[in-house]
Amino acid sequence: MTLKFIHGNYLKYNKGTGFISCHVDALHAEPPAADLFTDKVVENLVKKTGCAGIVSTVSRTVADLNRNLNKANYEGIQEYRRAIQEIVKSLKIIDSNNGLLTPYLHLSFHGMKDTHYGPYAIEVGTLYGQSCSKEVKDGFNRR
Repeated sequence: MTLKFIHGNYLKYNKGTGFISCHVDALHAEPPAADLFTDKVVENLVKKTGCAGIVSTVSRTVADLNRNLNKANYEGIQEYRRAIQEIVKSLKIIDSNNGLLTPYLHLSFHGMKDTHYGPYAIEVGTLYGQSCSKEVKDGFNRR
């Protein structure tokens, strides 16, 4: 079975099957300075679990989709945000009473420097070095 992605100028994405309130992404998947294997991890998770997924198709030197909005990455970030909006819309997880998002998991995969953890190390879902809660981490590990 071939996994179908919607292709943009900066990324490709798959909306998933709609049964899992989650999306996974690999935003530094292209050379130079690519996070090796993160694109394959995301593609395999989408294929095996049915969750939604986003994979960058341009180098971070063209548009870094994992940074704050700036002049250099504006178009790419806007496309990334539209992809997330499309995924959330297809999941139907916005509360119609208050417009808030119901519980939703976003896992972002990033390669680590070889000098610290070896050539295959990947970091999952941290923000400024802080990991997710113990409950989320335990749930992820169980699955």
